[in-house]
Amino acid sequence: MTKFIKEAILFAIPILLFFAITVGTFFLFDPFKILNEYEVFNNSIVSYNEDYIATERFLKNKTQYNSFILGSSRAGCGFRVSDWEKKLGNTAQVFSFAASNESIFGIWGKVRLLDEENAPIDHVLLVIDTDITMKRTVNSNGHIFIKHPRVSGESETAFISEYLKDYIFTGFFVRYLDYKMFEEERSYMKGFLNFAHKSLEEQYIPFNINQREARILDDEAAYYQENTFYDRPAEAVSAKSFINSKSIGFMKDIKAIFDKHQTNYKIVISPLYDQKKIHELDLKAIQEIFAKENVFDYSGKNAITDDKHNYYETSHYRIGIGQQIINRIYDDLSKE
Repeated sequence: MTKFIKEAILFAIPILLFFAITVGTFFLFDPFKILNEYEVFNNSIVSYNEDYIATERFLKNKTQYNSFILGSSRAGCGFRVSDWEKKLGNTAQVFSFAASNESIFGIWGKVRLLDEENAPIDHVLLVIDTDITMKRTVNSNGHIFIKHPRVSGESETAFISEYLKDYIFTGFFVRYLDYKMFEEERSYMKGFLNFAHKSLEEQYIPFNINQREARILDDEAAYYQENTFYDRPAEAVSAKSFINSKSIGFMKDIKAIFDKHQTNYKIVISPLYDQKKIHELDLKAIQEIFAKENVFDYSGKNAITDDKHNYYETSHYRIGIGQQIINRIYDDLSKE
């Protein structure tokens, strides 16, 4: 028995040491900036969870805002706060609540949070992507995409556990601690650490496309030669239908909150590079819930999506496109 106990202890020591190092450094260094409160988020080689940062920023400054942009990184890159504020008037204070790979679950959670916090919801610009928005009706997985506990309604323990799991079991901690100790970039760190952030502004800017926009303006031909854009089918293609009873329920809840706050809202269907037209059933459901006059569909083949120069790459459209859409919506409304 004594021999067995000794062997068990010897076997357990490296395991306990492993978890002591990984868990200890996770809580000591807070690499993802989720364990402590931060007045300012500085740029970091560790990619942030946009949903978490946006929610934290809102909660710290919630009395300042009355108008909100909701959607994925497409909304974050394409629609500038300043462009929309110009159309809304002097009383509008816009906050971009965009999050990477945003889902209808996340949008629903944010609108519910605004209502719970008694925030004035005077205006909303809700941007729907045909490939991702309606695809997920539960909380997202992974530390980059999981929703802030105040958005998901789930526990803070579950939220932190998702980060700790990724920190340990993807091998992230090895890359992170290696760089923290020696400050040398190594090839095996690619995909885990984002060294491009080292050359950006000190303060973190969500969905920062300033460098890409500047490169295009400096030498457009060179930029589009360096970046690959796949060919789209010549014929019109429909996106898959993702809307189901659960997403319809989320949209109805969102609409009820808009009605409660007498919100002036606009629903934009993104002009994605893939040129897939939103499925007719999905468009019909959105129009029935939010009213056809509030839904603006830019999906499919059109003047925007035909031109690759309207995109940074095959996923994100440029700032000017969001500005163009806002101008079209509000200029058309002013003529009515």
